[in-house]
Amino acid sequence: MILLHAWPACAQDAGDEAARVEARRLLAEAEAHTDAGRPALAARSYLAMHEVMRGAGLPRAPVALYSAGQSLAIVPGRQAEARDLLRRFLDESTTLTDASDIRDWRSTALETIAELEASIPATERTPPPSAATSDPSPRGPDLGASTSEGEVHPVGPIVLAVGGAGLIAGVIIGAVSLGQAGDFRGVCDDLAMCPTALRPQYQEMRDFSAAADVLYVVGGITAALGLVLTLAVQEGSEERAVAVDLDCGPTGCRAGLEGRF
Repeated sequence: MILLHAWPACAQDAGDEAARVEARRLLAEAEAHTDAGRPALAARSYLAMHEVMRGAGLPRAPVALYSAGQSLAIVPGRQAEARDLLRRFLDESTTLTDASDIRDWRSTALETIAELEASIPATERTPPPSAATSDPSPRGPDLGASTSEGEVHPVGPIVLAVGGAGLIAGVIIGAVSLGQAGDFRGVCDDLAMCPTALRPQYQEMRDFSAAADVLYVVGGITAALGLVLTLAVQEGSEERAVAVDLDCGPTGCRAGLEGRF
């Protein structure tokens, strides 16, 4: 949210009167663009306002950068530019932190920067100071991505973990269904022979058993694929691409693994 109600205070700042008049005009222009749903044009007016105020030595000039950054933050594809403007605001407003509105805007700018960093493509993010690397290409959990010798692609362990979780869930549910089946042995050998009062519990036991069977099969297949993927990217030195096809239907599950090794 762009807080504009405090902007008239800039008229109290020392500086050239003509610059303050022009700054007010650009502020009104930016507000009109904002009200009309034109955030990119509003940001341009705020940036022009910043240049005018900074040239005249008006101390609150950095706040125009804050408004420009917040305007561009909602424009698709301009997130990196918005982040950089908000960082400039933080750098240039360090001498204004005695004002409560500036402190609030600095806090909001930090939150917006963090949100923008999460939405900016990896190639445009600012790497952490310790993350020095000679390979600028992004790496992601893509089944079609290639890996070189000595690297473990994250897809393999992730798929293996998902499959293992399915197997564990199947064991737990299977144990529950076996315990319930023992209670019905000799009383409800099938649904037709089961007393009416016990049929809901008996059907629940059968549903648990069926769920356990599904988890065994799907979990086992998924875990096997995860193991294959994990091992595939650890052997040899050539790049390799792997594709996985897993399809489950009413008659069961089918899995396929194909790739270049």
